[in-house]
Amino acid sequence: MAEQRNDDAIYLKERNHRYIRRAITIFAVVLTLFAIILVTLSLSLGSKIDELENFLILSFNEKYSRTQK
Repeated sequence: MAEQRNDDAIYLKERNHRYIRRAITIFAVVLTLFAIILVTLSLSLGSKIDELENFLILSFNEKYSRTQK
């Protein structure tokens, strides 16, 4: 009887380890895919982001120079 309980405890422990290992693996894969998507978007939209940045800087400088006069 005690041996059966010990076997059940070992089985549950191994099953929990497999579940945790699988969950961590899935999380790592999803995180990696998310990072790849972000890098791809960043590279494909890089020139547009630079244009927007330059436009915003110029707009800010124009507004700031008007308020200083």
